[in-house]
Amino acid sequence: YLNDDAYAYRLNNGAGFTGTISVSAQTEENKASLTITGGDDSVLGYEIRRNGQPIGFTTEDSYTDNLGSANNLTYQYTAIPVDRLGNLGSGAAANEVRIAWDAAIDPSLYAMAQDGDAVTATMRDRAVAVTGVKITGTALSGTYTVEIKANAASQSWVKVKEGTLSGDSTVGYFTKPGADPAKDSRIWTYDVTAVRVTGLSGAAQVTLLDYPGDRVDFYPGAAVGRLQAEYRYGDKPDEVIPAGTLVVLGTYRGDPAYNTVEVEVRYSTEQEAAEPGNGTDADKGYVERPMNGYSLLFAEVPQGGKVSDTSDGFWLFVPDLEAEKALNAQTGVSQDLNIETGALEGGGNPIQIRAVFYRTDNPGSTDTKRLTSQTLWIGFPDYDSLPEIVLTGTGIQ
Repeated sequence: YLNDDAYAYRLNNGAGFTGTISVSAQTEENKASLTITGGDDSVLGYEIRRNGQPIGFTTEDSYTDNLGSANNLTYQYTAIPVDRLGNLGSGAAANEVRIAWDAAIDPSLYAMAQDGDAVTATMRDRAVAVTGVKITGTALSGTYTVEIKANAASQSWVKVKEGTLSGDSTVGYFTKPGADPAKDSRIWTYDVTAVRVTGLSGAAQVTLLDYPGDRVDFYPGAAVGRLQAEYRYGDKPDEVIPAGTLVVLGTYRGDPAYNTVEVEVRYSTEQEAAEPGNGTDADKGYVERPMNGYSLLFAEVPQGGKVSDTSDGFWLFVPDLEAEKALNAQTGVSQDLNIETGALEGGGNPIQIRAVFYRTDNPGSTDTKRLTSQTLWIGFPDYDSLPEIVLTGTGIQ
């Protein structure tokens, strides 16, 4: 990183950087922007690391990382000050961020026209693959309908989505041909020459969307809880979750035949587990690893029984607390989840969890497993605040 200015600075007996810096991160679509504060004239620039790996160097107090096609993934950025003498100072970690954006289709590919409560997008040169629409406005309300044409010469429209408008933004993904657009949550992509959305007010805007990729989230307001009653998910004797079981809950967008969800966990560690400074988890104060247990992915089974990509699937993870306790005893973890109650035991900082989503090319096999989505880390809730979870045939309460 040194340059002619740095050599001149050394010859003039310039001092090294002895201060500390801080860094913050924010996202917009597929870009992460960093803002760095705390440097002075002795700083040459900053080495930028993403998830621990160097990705660039900047002499400014800001840095923008273009993540390309990445979507629904999390990133941890660190800035390392490099002074004019070539010394690397103490790094500062930014807040963890998640890239999550709508895969908008290039608006130059189509022309928009409005007639009353209908907005029509007509492709300019050729058919375009479209998966959904994003409707934006102020205080949206009512219902909307999306219809498409695959052939510009056709006189008929095919209904592919019905939904409810709410808030300032509504996203709707198209459903399979012949399915009930109001009930079927499977996602389908069409090659279209025109898209028409009806039921809109004059101020509403429509953007055409491509498929934005898999996504996993924790269930809003109830990421972790305890089952109020026994839940049977299969016909085999062991395909039942007993009442009182600790469970982790969430939603997903993807294909339950090809996707799997795992939960990763951070446990507080005892300092005696390793010597600080040797690069082990003792330096961080926690152990990070996949949590023992099994997951279930739920989706509405449509007429005909064939399940594909769904826009609003539900997942459930059942931790194996006995296996967790045994593994923690081997790795210097000073915390455990009580096997009987699920309560957190031991001192130190509360544990954190995050959900991780994978997709494979072959159902039932992990040979081609690849990461497609992550949640941000969240704190594990206090035992006394865990809600009771009721699983029914139509969802959870």
